[in-house]
Parts: sequence; C-alpha cells; structure tokens
Amino acid sequence: MKVLVYPHDLGMGGSQTNAIELAGELRRLGVECTVFGRPGVLNARIAQLGLEFVPSAEPGSRPSPPVVRQLHDLVASDGFDLVHGYEWPPSLEAALAVRGLPGNGVVSTVMSMAVAPFIPHWVPLVVGTQQIAAAEKAAGRPRVSLLEPPVDLEHNEAPPAAELDAFREAWGLGDRPLVVCVTRLAAELKLEGLLTAIEVAGSRSDHQLLIVGDGPAHDQVAEAAERANAAGGARTVVLTGALLDPRPAYAVADIVLGMGGSALRALAFAKPLVVQGEHGFFEPLTPATEPLFRWQ
Repeated sequence: MKVLVYPHDLGMGGSQTNAIELAGELRRLGVECTVFGRPGVLNARIAQLGLEFVPSAEPGSRPSPPVVRQLHDLVASDGFDLVHGYEWPPSLEAALAVRGLPGNGVVSTVMSMAVAPFIPHWVPLVVGTQQIAAAEKAAGRPRVSLLEPPVDLEHNEAPPAAELDAFREAWGLGDRPLVVCVTRLAAELKLEGLLTAIEVAGSRSDHQLLIVGDGPAHDQVAEAAERANAAGGARTVVLTGALLDPRPAYAVADIVLGMGGSALRALAFAKPLVVQGEHGFFEPLTPATEPLFRWQ
C-alpha cells in the first residue's frame, strides 16, 4: 500500500509532528509512506525517519488550485492508494485532487479543536478528542474515528545528564523552580495563556518560565517577556525560539504548562502538568480532572 501524507505545515507543531511520526511508524510496519508539503524545520525529522519527501507548490490562497493539480498528477503518476491530509487545507485539497481518480482514497485527520464544516462528509474523519468525535457524529458525518494525539514513548525520553546540564547552562537556567512551555507562538488558542504565564512569572519572580517555540505572535511574546524580566529579574522568562529537539526542555522542567500534544509529551517525561486552554482556563492534571481531559 502506498500512502501520501500531507501535513498542513512543516514548521514545528503538534499536528504535523504526529503526521510525520505516524508515517514513520507505518513505514516501519511495511507501508510505503511519502510526505508532501512545503519544506520547513520538520524536514529534518522526515529525513531522520527515512521517509521520502515531495515539496509542494506555493499554495497562496487555500484551497490552492496549483497544489490540487500537483496532488492529482502525483497520485495518478506514482500510484498512491491513499492521501492522508492533516487539518482542513490539506484535507480539502486532497479531496479535490482524488475525485475522478479510480481506486484512490482520502482520509482527513483534524487535531484542531474544531472541524471545518466544509470538509466533505464523504471523507473519513479522524479527530483527537471524544467531545469532537461526538459532535461530528451528531452533525451527520458517517465515518468518524478517535485518535488521541499520539506520543512516541521511545523517542520522548530524557537525554543524558551531561546534555541536560549543557542545556541548562546554554539558556541560563538557575536554581529557581522551572516552568516549561513548548508551543507554537500563535494568536489562536496559544497567546492568551502565554501572556498570562509571562505576567505571573514577572510579578512573582519565584520561578523561571522557559518558552520553547516560534510563530507569528513572537514579537508580542518577546515584548511581554522583556517586561517580565524588567520586573522579576534577568532571565525570569527565557525564550529559546524553535528547537528541532525539545526533549531537553521537557526533561529539565519542574512543571510543564501546555495543551494538546505538548501536554501529552510532558507526561512521557513524567512531569507535573498544568493544562492551558482559552478564556482563562488553567487546570492541573490530577485524578479528579483526568476525566475532563479525556473528554475534551
């Protein structure tokens, strides 16, 4: 079987990391997997897993006619049995590309907190929470599956102690308790919680906050970090930018603040976890809150 895996982006992020790591596991099990998309920092992980990569055309507006044409030609010429799109733009482009091609299928995985209603109902859908699966079934989608964001427990383990010491030294991490957040710096879902965490770190100055990631909200996050460091002392908030390998950050954390795949990766390192959501939602993972997180 030949599968073309199409993440929505190859910058650092949870959905695209899931797409690549699942493709790598499928390859290990004997499925021919190729990754399609715009080149980004996660190309290194694609190469590490031994996956073939095909760069896409620049999309412009989405769905992108040039990308749809390229997908159609690629599927037709290389004999792919299935195109697996992650999030709505690849899912919709894949659905448009395979229509009219006999024997070719498409599946959509959406790890976002909502499913775009214009993803065709005939496309089999995979979502990341019980709550979303129930909502999509109630909305009339006939084929909905649940796959909670997966975590590679072999890959996500602490590096050697010497590497962690070097990481601490490189980023000026001192003796204060360390809160770590590994996330994309985006306005949607992320920014509200990041700015709150930074403000708290600056006002209390009894812990350090390490933020790993980059994205379109970088400037706002950097400005807030500068204010927090002026109030709480140098390196109260430390920004690393995007790290291709964030495992040392998880491993040195005393507490992890996160959502989605990042929150689950924290658990692979056996770290106390505070889950961040929207509208002021912050809840620690405890036996009492675990059912809520399994649902949401």
